[in-house]
Amino acid sequence: IWLGKFAGVIGVAGDAGIGKGRLVHAFHTSPYFNHYKALWADCQTDQILRQSFNPLRKWLYRYFGFIPNQLDGERKQAFDAKLDELIVSIPDPELTHELIRTRSILGALVDLYWEDSFYSQLDAESRYNNTFLALIALVKAESLRQPVIMFLDDIHFMDQDTNAFLVQLKRSLSAASDIYPVAIIMAYRKQGVTLPINDDLPDDEIELAGVSKNDLVHLAEIILGGPAAPELVDLLVARSEGNPYFAEQIIRYLQEEGLLEMSGEGWRQVRRGRAYALPGDISALLIARLDQLAQQVKEVVQTASILGREFEVRVLAQMLGPVSETEVYVSDAEKASIWFQLREMRYIFYHALLRDAAYSMQMRARRKELHVLALGALEKIYETQMADHYAEFAYHAENGDLRVKAQKYYTLAGRASAGLYQNNQAIDYFTRALAYTPFDDLTTQFDLVVERVELYSRLGKRDLQLKDLDQLGQWADVLVDDDLRMKVIMLRSAYYYFVGEYHESVRYAELSESASETLAATKLAHYTQFVRATSLLRLGQMDEAMQLARQSLEKVQVLKYLDEECQILNVMGWIALEQKESSAAKEYLFRALEIARMLKSQDVESKVLNNLAMAEGFLNGNYALARIYYDRSYKITQELGDRQRLGVCLGNLGYVAGMQGDFSAARSYYEQALRTVREVGDLYAESQTLVNLSALDGIQKNANAARQNAIQAAEIARKASDRSGEAWAMLYLGHANLLKNDFVAAKDAYQASINIRDELSQLTLSMEPLAGLVQASLAEDDVETASVSAEKILSFLEGGSTLDGVEEPLRILYTCYRYLAKQKDPRSEQILQKAKELLDAQVSKFSDEGDRKRYVENIPWRRAVWDAARYAN
Repeated sequence: IWLGKFAGVIGVAGDAGIGKGRLVHAFHTSPYFNHYKALWADCQTDQILRQSFNPLRKWLYRYFGFIPNQLDGERKQAFDAKLDELIVSIPDPELTHELIRTRSILGALVDLYWEDSFYSQLDAESRYNNTFLALIALVKAESLRQPVIMFLDDIHFMDQDTNAFLVQLKRSLSAASDIYPVAIIMAYRKQGVTLPINDDLPDDEIELAGVSKNDLVHLAEIILGGPAAPELVDLLVARSEGNPYFAEQIIRYLQEEGLLEMSGEGWRQVRRGRAYALPGDISALLIARLDQLAQQVKEVVQTASILGREFEVRVLAQMLGPVSETEVYVSDAEKASIWFQLREMRYIFYHALLRDAAYSMQMRARRKELHVLALGALEKIYETQMADHYAEFAYHAENGDLRVKAQKYYTLAGRASAGLYQNNQAIDYFTRALAYTPFDDLTTQFDLVVERVELYSRLGKRDLQLKDLDQLGQWADVLVDDDLRMKVIMLRSAYYYFVGEYHESVRYAELSESASETLAATKLAHYTQFVRATSLLRLGQMDEAMQLARQSLEKVQVLKYLDEECQILNVMGWIALEQKESSAAKEYLFRALEIARMLKSQDVESKVLNNLAMAEGFLNGNYALARIYYDRSYKITQELGDRQRLGVCLGNLGYVAGMQGDFSAARSYYEQALRTVREVGDLYAESQTLVNLSALDGIQKNANAARQNAIQAAEIARKASDRSGEAWAMLYLGHANLLKNDFVAAKDAYQASINIRDELSQLTLSMEPLAGLVQASLAEDDVETASVSAEKILSFLEGGSTLDGVEEPLRILYTCYRYLAKQKDPRSEQILQKAKELLDAQVSKFSDEGDRKRYVENIPWRRAVWDAARYAN
């Protein structure tokens, strides 16, 4: 268990009930946990009826103190009161703001909604992402009031969204600069289950044995109301194997069968007849207990088992019919410890095994009949709320062998889940819907798989996406349907764009141009052309990309597709940026910004502002205005709760602050970016941010920090299989070692960077580590060795190649100048002139004199070029 700054996550294995004293003692070994708050959530629910964040929703209902049959108005008051109490009690203003920002997100998790709320303004993806942030903020805030232990039971039933949340919660707690004392314990049955948790989640695992004999003595005394004789205790130890639930069921079975009597030593088995006859295993024992119930009560229990571990009495009553005394029999079963009341008219079986026993002891034909009854009851009761219960309907239709209804409801459940961005769940439902679609109904199968392709694309499961695309292509050929063929071609174009195969993306987009007029007018067709233009941009074919973008713009303007128009204008602005056409780029981007604000699309507005910042910074050198645009983009992204892009925004702010010479702000932004990208697990961005920090450390002569950050960046890049990122990290590791005068290590790092650039055929980018080798050799006064790398760079430049794309071209040019000057080579004047012209061009872009001065004076090699050129003149 990690306490304090880090979240401690323990996977607990075993069926046994958990010995309270043992676990609490584990935490009390740390004085930090002398007073803690326990948050408990049960992941147990039927596999097919599982809903996203189900255990967390249950916990929130308890957390906010909701009571049965409470009106919405009363629940909102209780919700607001609890949340307001928490907000005023915590000292962290950032966390306070986050709780206020996500208030309606937390409310939605407990079925509370407000008009014009933040929740109501978000799309499905943003709601999903903000759900994570709202829950993380709540846990952090509670931990500031008192240390928190989160206990999740039966995690072998946990849904994938709750699993993903726990992973992000752990990352957020671990990456935070503040201390949030949170520990997480998760319990599961190890035997016969596949644990659905991320491998990175557990820090430790404890295999629990059964509870001790003394614990069983105590348990028996509580249930029996008096001491148990040693022979009864020995029986419990032998037959329960230390599982307290099994021990309890044995005792209750013996009680109900009249097989216990009081003796001088306490309760013991009666010494006559079948005193020692016990069912062979726990399932048989539970079935035997159920058989002891009155016939009407047993039938009610068996019928309730059809509805799952939890059930509503009104649904059960609808299944049993008007003549049944449902509430009486439910109460009798409660007295027999079959189930207990969760809230008014809603019950839960004491244990999943007990529910399973009641379900399995019925003939298959009877279960099928009851599932049909359950479906009819649910359809009637939820007639006006069907969308919330499609999965439940589908489950009963499936088990009732109603194939048509199963197909219908699984399809509807898939679409409902996809609309909520519950993608894994939606994929499961669409797959089940396919299983109930007639084999010869290829059109319906085609439509279902198209919807699944979109979900695989969202999740980045490219292998499964491609497999489905291949299947769609085969069906389109069998159906001899040109529109379906064209649709597959359009979907392939998007697929190849996302996997970075831009030539293939363009090829398929070109093939789709022969689509029918009807299909060509769809948003999918226009999106395909948008993808084509962006792919051409990625390939560096700017003129073709711009021409295609203009054609697409005209089409969507005629059809008045404003959202597509906004996207295309943004791409046109991006293309113009690459073409170094500042005024055109700004024109396109301002038009895109206007539409985004009209549509109230903050997500697109943030992206457009980011491009405007690039236009002002990289093309115009107006870093002050660029910083304003970046800051606006950051604030919108922060408000939307998009943590993935927030890290990028913070990185951009760090870069532009560094360009202004504001190194203190740059460091702050980079450190915030690092925490953010670690929270979301973005290894690529984490590596790049560490490289930026290493570069900043180098400028500020912090050699040890520069070296450490570069080493971490390289390790993470290797973990992410990002060879280019590893090359950048090795370049800055070389710079850090050079700063420490460790020339051998510097050369090794530079050479490693060169090797990767050669492997990736990135000749231009290899010029920087080559210049590093020159620097290291010159520092050792080894001109002969320096000449090998220096001449490679000079040959590259003399051949007409440019340094576009490298991080610091002036550093390369100044290094070559130093080498040539040392050799008294006349080419030194040409290289110096080239460097001075490049520096003048960059400085001329600054509109502020102070920015111009900082740009030159704060970076050693820029100042060196400036001084050398002035001295030469």
